[in-house]
Amino acid sequence: MADITILENVCSKVEGAVESLIVPDGVSELAPYAVSEHRELLSVSIPETVTKIGAHAFYNCRSLSHLELTDCIEDIGDGAFKNCQRIRTITIHIRKGQFRVLKGILSDINQEIRVNLIYPDVEAHLIFPYYLYNYEENTPARIVNQITEGAGIQYQACIRADGIDFAGYDRLFKSSIYIDVQDSGFKIAIARLSTPLELSDAARAQYEAFLKEHAVDICEKLLEADNQEDFKTLLQLNLFEKDTLDKVVNLCQRKAFTAGLSTCIEYKNKRFGGRKKTYEF
Repeated sequence: MADITILENVCSKVEGAVESLIVPDGVSELAPYAVSEHRELLSVSIPETVTKIGAHAFYNCRSLSHLELTDCIEDIGDGAFKNCQRIRTITIHIRKGQFRVLKGILSDINQEIRVNLIYPDVEAHLIFPYYLYNYEENTPARIVNQITEGAGIQYQACIRADGIDFAGYDRLFKSSIYIDVQDSGFKIAIARLSTPLELSDAARAQYEAFLKEHAVDICEKLLEADNQEDFKTLLQLNLFEKDTLDKVVNLCQRKAFTAGLSTCIEYKNKRFGGRKKTYEF
């Protein structure tokens, strides 16, 4: 069980093993290195009273996968989330409409991230793809050039101090999808269509066209990753005709995706009618 040391509303140290950390309400600051080296830590919830996260506060929390916090955080120290390479989901409750906290966290990590923005009356789910810095030696010139792989940097540039440039975010899809966003592209499309905050008709059309064109391949990827949540969300977008759903059913049979088959059959019958059939593997 964690032992949290709090002095004058500052969380100075977390000691002891802890998999799920809930920072107490009333704490205003996480001190430098306050939670560092907790390699067993899986999730963190930070209340809106916290306005500052110190340098290297979560340094080397290598198992940390989910963060939940608010945009009341105005200051994030250097390397606060350095070496937290398993973070996959960040949920931010929007209170003030400022996005320093998101920029600060993403500056420390380069893997694909799902960001859930929870506004008072609406939600927006966004996928930020990975990026990676590589270096290429130019021997004749005796210099080393830095090369950026992945579209994550471009997507992160859509985060402004006071919000998200949704139009800019959506425009990136067309230019990046054929370069390095194939693994993230369908997730970007599903997230934007399922929570279409400030989604233009043109952007909606491009996402829908992409999902329709790659429907079976996308379903296979989702089911291989056992991502039932996004698989159900994809079906609920009502983009696929009966023949496409038949192909997905056949896929589930061939690959023995039992849960996916059940979900697809139930959805297909609900949308198009028909009797339930028994499928054997």
